[in-house]
Amino acid sequence: MLVSGALHNSRGAIFPALKALGLQDEAVRRAWAAMRYGAWQTTTLLENWQAYVTGQGEWRAVQYAGYYPKAVDITAYWRPTLQGLKSKQYDALAAKALPAVVLGLVGRVGQVGQQRMALLTDLIRADLRSASKNALHSTLLHQVAVNLGADEMPVLDAGFKLKALYQAGLDRFVLRLAKNFTARRNYLPEYQGGRPAEYGDLVRPLARSYAGQPLAATPPDRVQTWQQDGRAMRAEFWEDLVLKEYPSSAQNPTFTVVAIYDPRFTEPWLLACPLPLSGPDLWGFYHARWPIE
Repeated sequence: MLVSGALHNSRGAIFPALKALGLQDEAVRRAWAAMRYGAWQTTTLLENWQAYVTGQGEWRAVQYAGYYPKAVDITAYWRPTLQGLKSKQYDALAAKALPAVVLGLVGRVGQVGQQRMALLTDLIRADLRSASKNALHSTLLHQVAVNLGADEMPVLDAGFKLKALYQAGLDRFVLRLAKNFTARRNYLPEYQGGRPAEYGDLVRPLARSYAGQPLAATPPDRVQTWQQDGRAMRAEFWEDLVLKEYPSSAQNPTFTVVAIYDPRFTEPWLLACPLPLSGPDLWGFYHARWPIE
């Protein structure tokens, strides 16, 4: 009933929404009684739902570079008048954080026919005793790391921080970055006298301005072009990077930053990935994230 959208047409009324699915009256009453009086575990519901969807024989998981995308996101149910609720989420319309029940979502991405779909595998609610955004992100990312299959790739938007992914133990991912993201080379610049450098050169993938002064972009290490559905695509790569606060060391986890230019958009996707993936694969992974929305 929830997934089909039947509640939209019934404006939240349970009986007509269940009836709209084609259930007999007895089944409608039994389903309502289970919702009203029953007890359940979210994990069991998700497992049953996954078994139901895959059992229909129509589900097909998408794959890029040998990995299945696993989309990760945050959503919220706004409850501005609920007493005692400490968790909040930013609302763009209100331009401020409002009280909400905040949930972390994880789902495998695939298709049923021509319809893309995220098949939920994890649903995590913010801890009401520690309702900060960082606490939820940490819990969610650790859950992703624990349940990640050897052939799965987490795909996340810019609301998540690169450092938090490493702290959660994730050694592979595709993460969208902020437009002003900067990193460092994981090797020292050529010695030019004076005190030896401890940090690699700063890398700025996209040009921007600061305090009214233009800041030029760092030239890419390499460029890849390809055709995607008749569109001329381009990817610019900066490789062997580390977080800008890390001094150069062979022990650092390194990653690649890729700017993907699509002629349909005025600004590129700026993505980070620790694996040596191609531009088309990275475009496919991030494109596959959309169904979690």
